[in-house]
Amino acid sequence: MGRIALAMDTSGSIGESLLRRFAAEVAAILAQTEPLLRLIVCDADVHQIYDFSGREGAKALRGFRFKGGCGTDFRPAIAEAAKWEPDRVPSGTRLNITIN
Repeated sequence: MGRIALAMDTSGSIGESLLRRFAAEVAAILAQTEPLLRLIVCDADVHQIYDFSGREGAKALRGFRFKGGCGTDFRPAIAEAAKWEPDRVPSGTRLNITIN
């Protein structure tokens, strides 16, 4: 599956339960397809950048603590993702996922 940079929205409109659900879905994909995943946690700014892969990455992601809580602007996250030159850049917000 290659290199995937995932921009994860942690703005104020995204609650903890939704973040946990999203992390669980991404962890399941990691465990099954084993891509190299760069997680970019963002609201209006980038707050965290971590790399995950395979089942160990899926396990770590299930217990991940997200930062954020302000407005939403994916431009900083997409700019950060571009530096890594991924094969795909999906972004998740309110469980709507866009793949660029």
